[in-house]
Parts: sequence; structure tokens; C-alpha cells
Amino acid sequence: MLNLPLSAAMRTRLRVYPRLALLGMVGVLLFDFLASQGWLGALGQIVGSDFVTLYAAGTAFRTAPAQLYDFAAQGALQQALIAPTPYPGLNPFISPPYVAQVYALLTLLPLPWAFGLWQLLALLCLGGAALTLGRVIVPESALKGDFPAWQLAIVLLSSFAFVSGFRVGQNHTLTLLLIAAVCAATLRERWGLAGVLAALLLYKPQFALGFLILWLVWWKPKALMAFGTVAAVWVGSAVALRGLSPFLDYLALQDSLLRLAYVEGFPSYIFVTPYGLLATALPERFLPWIQVLTQFLLLTFALGLLIVGYRWRSIAQSHRGPVLALAVLFPFLTMPYTLLHDLLLMAPVLLLAAQHPAIHHSNIARRVLWAAIACYLGALLLPLVGYATGVALAALLPLAVFAALAGWCWRLPEVQSPVRAEPGP
Repeated sequence: MLNLPLSAAMRTRLRVYPRLALLGMVGVLLFDFLASQGWLGALGQIVGSDFVTLYAAGTAFRTAPAQLYDFAAQGALQQALIAPTPYPGLNPFISPPYVAQVYALLTLLPLPWAFGLWQLLALLCLGGAALTLGRVIVPESALKGDFPAWQLAIVLLSSFAFVSGFRVGQNHTLTLLLIAAVCAATLRERWGLAGVLAALLLYKPQFALGFLILWLVWWKPKALMAFGTVAAVWVGSAVALRGLSPFLDYLALQDSLLRLAYVEGFPSYIFVTPYGLLATALPERFLPWIQVLTQFLLLTFALGLLIVGYRWRSIAQSHRGPVLALAVLFPFLTMPYTLLHDLLLMAPVLLLAAQHPAIHHSNIARRVLWAAIACYLGALLLPLVGYATGVALAALLPLAVFAALAGWCWRLPEVQSPVRAEPGP
């Protein structure tokens, strides 16, 4: 793979090991689900815990919006939903009110049926993401012919980032699909579609921010207008239905959310950001300094992405994959609340990086290969060590990938693409 002089045995391992890992992950999930007692999985944790939180938030939005961010009311509702299985503690709903508005649609089904439908949609989203990446991103890279969509799907399914999110009913595969589709639309200059798809990421708005920075510096008004229109309709509909009170309650909650890493019982080792790494490694008295550093990183990396995007403006749009990789990485470097299951997005990051015009140079290709292997294994091993130590060591993975790609992307304009960019928006 990646045009490296690899032995036949190494190529076989790269192909076969993910399949073996997939068999192991499927076995663990089946045991956890089939041997569960009510909603308590055989591994000792609530099955679909995050989905229960989102389902409860949807119920509150539909029936009692004033209680949407009342933690006591959230806990009571979550317990009632999975009774008689006891719910240990509280899994707080911390997304904006318009997210609960969407999940309210799922509350028209009983919780078990809604959860089953959600899990099926998660698998379909992962398949769609693998197909999009395999057909649009991979053919433009050095991986052409070596990484079909089905093999990519196996790698994604066997990743612990997928399994950890799938078990709790997260929306990480939807995020993966939307990110892949936004990148594909951007590379193909379908700006209106790219803006619409990025706006659908507003349930995790941090993942849209990097794209907005690039579209601004490349001046793509169609993408920006499409994003703004869909965002206004979505948020505006939630305001029209429930007023501003839930949004004000959400804003009042922000200071508490920044202290989640210090709440006893919260699994803070699953953070994958510099904020999470520092907050789990340092006492709470350092929190103001950690917040200042996080804000500094946000401004610094936003400016850096803006400058890199500007330097790439003369390169053909279809060759700008590495810059898009930095846009996908952006929330991992700058935002407090990005979690373990979001590491699934390292797949499009590395595939986009493999579009680099100099990828055939062995040193660059080897860097991408080892970064991929490190992310795949690190997403499993680092959280295990983090669980034992309480430190969010998985945050080192996005930092390492960024360190490997940043200078490389900065130097790209010196390697001119054979196709020039077309003028105009």
C-alpha cells in the first residue's frame, strides 16, 4: 500500500489483521448485547447509554422543554425510560436545543425500537461513508486501486473508535458520512451541496468550523450562503417551536460543561483534545490557565488554517485534499469537547492527506502509513491506559497526526499541481 516497497507478508498483514480485529469486536458486542440483563450489558455498562440521553432530551423537548437542561429531571427521565434496569448516575444532555428537536422525532417510537432503528442507521451511514471515501477521495490519492470501499469499511468497523460509539448509540457514523460528503463536494466544487451538508453538522458545530474558514478564504459564497440558510431554518424552527428559553438555559450551562473533566464519575479519559489532556493531567486550580490556552490554540490554528488555505488558492480544487484534512482536524486541536468515538474521523484525514502530490516520495508515504497504523492501534490501547490512569492519553493521536501533516501542507505550493484552479466562486 501507498507505493512503499513492502514485503508480501506486510501487505497481507495490513489486509488481514483488520478482519481479525472485526471478528473480535463483533464477538464482544454480541456477547454484551445478547447476555445483557435489561439495559445492563454483559460488560457491566448500560447499553445505548448515549442514545438514552438523546432520546430523553427529545422527550423533554416535546413534552417539557423547560426541563431540557434540568439535570435532576434528566436523570429521573432516563431512569424511567430503562426501568426496571437501574441507571447509575446521570449522563447529561449537553447539546443545543435544536439537537433535541431532531431526536424528538425518534420518540414517536418506543425506546427499544428507536434504538434498533438508530443502530441500523449507524451501520448504513458507515457504509455510505466508506463508499464516498472509496469512490471520491481514494481515487485521487496514491491509494488508487489498493484500498477499495469494502476494505475501508472493514477497517472502520473494526476500529475501537467505531465500536465504542456504536455500543452507546452515538451519532459518530453520521458525522463521518457528512464529513466525507462535505469533502467530496468541496473537491468536486459542488458548493451549494457542500454548504448544505456542513450545516447538517450543526449538532456538532465544531466539525463545520474548519470548512467555513476555508470557504471564506477561498471565497465560496454559494457554500457559505447554503450553510447559513440551512442553519437559520434549523435553529429558527426550534426557536419558533419552543422559544428562546431553552437556548438561554443552554448558554447558562457552558461554564459547568467546561468543568466536566473534574466531575467525579465522568469518563474524562475519553477526551481527545489538548483541553481534555491538560484537564485530566492537572488539578482543577489550573482550569483558568487551560481555558486561556485553549482559546489561544483556537485563534492560532484558525489563523494557521486561514493562511494555509490562502497559500493553496492557486492549486486545483481537486488537489486540495491535504488542506481539507487540516480542516477536519481543526476541532480536535481547538475545542474542549471532542471524544474518543470522534477518532473515526482520522480515516478521512489520512485519506485526504494521501492526495499530496509528493506522496510517492517514500518518506512522506511511510509517514502516512505509520500514522494510520498508530491511529488504528492507539484508539484501542491509549484509552485503556487512560482508563487506568485517568488521563486522556488518546488526545495524543490527533496532535501526532497534525505534527506529521502541518509542515508538509505548508510546503505544498512549492509542488505545483498539473491542473490549475478555475477562477470564480
